[in-house]
Amino acid sequence: MLDNVFACIQELDVNHDVCGELLLKDKDHNDKKYDSCKCLGPCVAKKMGTMNTDTGKWNWARFKELSELMENELLKQESKILQEHCIDGDDDI
Repeated sequence: MLDNVFACIQELDVNHDVCGELLLKDKDHNDKKYDSCKCLGPCVAKKMGTMNTDTGKWNWARFKELSELMENELLKQESKILQEHCIDGDDDI
């Protein structure tokens, strides 16, 4: 997974200092300089096969498959929370 994160950071030319500004309340999150920050998650998801590159919809079957392979119990629990609260049927491929 980290390989995908690093690849996307390079592809999107993500600036960590700029992305860190998104945590501040007084910043305009619609500013174009934040676009690469907001695209990092989808970029990684597409590389991992958890997002359909044509439709932009989540592939929850693939997400569940990868979640079951996790050895870290904290991350595994977080993935279960995502599945419980985010799967609505509309985003399944």
